[in-house]
Amino acid sequence: MGWKGLERNKLDYILTDLLPVELSELFSFRPLYDFLLEKPRQKTIANLFELLKSNMAEDKGKMLFEKLATMPLKYNILKGTDSTREMSIVQPLSALNIFFFMECYQKDILNYFGKYHCFSIRYHKKNTELYYKTKAKGETQYFHRQSIRTGKGVVQQTGNYFKIGPFESINSFSDSRIWRLCNFHYRYYARIDYRSCFDSIYSHAYNWIVERNIIDSKDARNTNLFIAIDRILQNINGRSSNGVIIGPEFSRMIAEVLLQQIDSEVSLALSNEKMEQGNEYNVFRYVDDIYIFSTSQESLDIVIKKFRSIGEKYRLHLNELKLSKGETPCVPKSWLEKTRRLTDSLEGFFFIGKKSEFDKLSEEERHLFKDGYISVDRIKDEITVLMKEFPDGRRTIVSFLLSTRLNNISKKKDGYTLFGEKPSKKALLIIDY
Repeated sequence: MGWKGLERNKLDYILTDLLPVELSELFSFRPLYDFLLEKPRQKTIANLFELLKSNMAEDKGKMLFEKLATMPLKYNILKGTDSTREMSIVQPLSALNIFFFMECYQKDILNYFGKYHCFSIRYHKKNTELYYKTKAKGETQYFHRQSIRTGKGVVQQTGNYFKIGPFESINSFSDSRIWRLCNFHYRYYARIDYRSCFDSIYSHAYNWIVERNIIDSKDARNTNLFIAIDRILQNINGRSSNGVIIGPEFSRMIAEVLLQQIDSEVSLALSNEKMEQGNEYNVFRYVDDIYIFSTSQESLDIVIKKFRSIGEKYRLHLNELKLSKGETPCVPKSWLEKTRRLTDSLEGFFFIGKKSEFDKLSEEERHLFKDGYISVDRIKDEITVLMKEFPDGRRTIVSFLLSTRLNNISKKKDGYTLFGEKPSKKALLIIDY
């Protein structure tokens, strides 16, 4: 049987969405994943799932392992250049608990996102695409189309279990047509966010949605969902109701449920003020970063006030120190434009075009890295200036610049030739850079 039409294994969720991105590849849930894929365990999982459904029928929101709550493993990563951020790795038992939770409530959560994403530009949708990785000769290769020609035994699923959109990053949003039109149409803007958003989320706040829910008070299924979220968040965080663990994509998904509820209440409150979204104002929220555009200063202040008052009902407070507003155009991050200009220069060293166009080139020209002189020292100087001017953004700038090179070099796996046949020192230039 071929790969065509193959459905991804539901257990993939343990590999893709339950570990932080900022984690060494030396640590993996792969041994747990392989153990659970064994035939005897598959039968056990099916039986446990039936038990969970039975428990849920007796007690709304009851989770399978709620009497076996575990503490996550904490570790710190660098944040900026002079501070750290605490991350969490859930215990294997919690990973199983989350897996069963998603089995029960995945459809409800995705339906909720589809219904209430009035301001959100990053929410989860069903993903039918498959991405795999395999290791060959010590190199990790990521591919999609090539998986059709590869045996199933040598691959491992990777990537997000759900499709995330419509924007995967703030950078892609600020480079979009929507962003440019808003900066052209509206005169004023503001950028706000919630102070220590994930640490401030109170698990019982999901129960408050049931009590205060103006938008969806007649939807009994969501009542069950909100109660279950409260319980699962405590189970995976040592019974604590304070804060959502930081790191797993699962945490961002669950935070999105609460943040969309706040969005919905803000939207309704503004509608009651006779303010029309898309005309008098527009709002875009990426996780806890909120961008507001308005035709007047007065309208801008009303929107900010609504986010402040409604967020506080759920124990989320605006970060007043990071609140910024002014006249458009809004610049999302001051380092971004200068870094993009340097990135464009780096892109100029590579062939940019479709594979069909590449194949039509003469044999002498058919390589990714273009011929011509490259001043690596000048590039180094420009990077040094960026580092000096934006010290707090150093790690992000370096990542941004390196991704440009890596995205172009990685085309080699799609059949492109990296260098010409003539002896070249450009490989050393790349290493030097």
